[in-house]
Amino acid sequence: MNFSFSSSTTFTVTTVSVLLSILTSNIPICQAKDLIVPSKVHRDANTGISHVVHVVADGLRPDAMVNYPNFNWLRANGVGTDNARNQLESAQTLPNHISMFTGLSVAEHGHYLDGESKDKLELVNIFDLVKASGGTTAFYGAKEKFATFQKNWNIDSYTFTKWGNRVITGFMDDMATNMYTYAFVHFRETDLAGHRSTGATTVEYANAVQQMDEYLGQLLQFIEQQPSLKGKTAVILTTDHGFENVGNHNDL
Repeated sequence: MNFSFSSSTTFTVTTVSVLLSILTSNIPICQAKDLIVPSKVHRDANTGISHVVHVVADGLRPDAMVNYPNFNWLRANGVGTDNARNQLESAQTLPNHISMFTGLSVAEHGHYLDGESKDKLELVNIFDLVKASGGTTAFYGAKEKFATFQKNWNIDSYTFTKWGNRVITGFMDDMATNMYTYAFVHFRETDLAGHRSTGATTVEYANAVQQMDEYLGQLLQFIEQQPSLKGKTAVILTTDHGFENVGNHNDL
């Protein structure tokens, strides 16, 4: 199985560049008026990658990922870093996800609020680019605020459910027949546990990390068992922000 791997708070401004290099021709990260659309999805002759599964474990800290079998497997077989950071301008979910999908910093895209945006997101983004390249896209999200992406961007299949077991089941059931070019899969369990238990050093947070590892294992096993995905899928694991030992993930 082929994987690209990042296991910590995310380098949001580079995520979209990684995705584009896998799925499309060399397209500059640019404003909408300068959009360059490739004629078709590029298949790298050296890797054979034709699918990307982009997994976000909301609020996951890298130092909490030790001694779990599926996180350890990715560490041993992928490429990543434990020394990434969310952006200085914001440690919130929605601004950092917008950056992941566009390649723009929070200061560049200008969306600082964490609630569903009332403004149109007229930004070049990975969903529109993959679609313009002839690919297909899917979004499996666990937070209501993500509806702003469904309203503004070209997403073939959009699924909202708060619970991780339904996220992973929906992804596997859907992907087994549709084989999307780019699928975004979001889990909220670690973030929810951090908020409810006031920090990342609690038993509740540790239990959520273990649950996330199990979801990841299901996802990897599913890919391995699908002939159309095995050896043809890059998995990117990241997060939108970390979590304090005690407290929240507040902005500086």
